[in-house]
Amino acid sequence: MGTQDGPTNGGNKPTLSTLEEELDLFCAGRSANGPYWRHVLEYWAESKRRPHKVLFLRYEEMPRETTSNVRKLAEFMGCPFSGEEEADGVPDAIVGLCSFDHLRSLEVNRNGANAFNIKNDSFYRKGVAGDWANYLSPEMAAQLDLVIDDELRSSGFSFATGGR
Repeated sequence: MGTQDGPTNGGNKPTLSTLEEELDLFCAGRSANGPYWRHVLEYWAESKRRPHKVLFLRYEEMPRETTSNVRKLAEFMGCPFSGEEEADGVPDAIVGLCSFDHLRSLEVNRNGANAFNIKNDSFYRKGVAGDWANYLSPEMAAQLDLVIDDELRSSGFSFATGGR
C-alpha cells in the first residue's frame, strides 16, 4: 500500500522508489517539498525584487566561476574580502575547502548516514553539471523538460545555461 507521497513498507518510513516513479511524482509536483519549480520561481522573482536580500545562483554556474561566486557571496553577506585576504588567497582557499572532492573525502560523508539511514556517500556522484544524462533516459529527460518548460514558460526564467 502506498501513500500520496509514495509507497510504504507497512511502517512509517517510505520504501525506496524507482527513479521512474520518483520522476513521475516530481513532474506531478508531488515531491517532498511540493512543486520544485514553484520554489525556484519564488526565489528567482524575489532575487529580482530584492537583490540585496536574496542571492540566486545556478548550480551550473558555480563550477565555471567558483572563486568569483565566492566573492559575490561574501559581498552579499556583508563580509567582502579585504585586499590582504585577497593577496593571501583566502577566496581560493575557501573554494578548496568547499570543493566537491574535499567534501566527498570527509569521513562523515564517506561513512555517515542520515536519519533515514541513507548513506551520506550516496549524495555524491560526480559533482559535475550534466551528469543527469547518465541516469535519465532520453524519454525521461524529455518528460522533465516538457513539464519544466511548461511551468516556466511565462516567467522569464530558464534553467538553460548553455549546457543542455
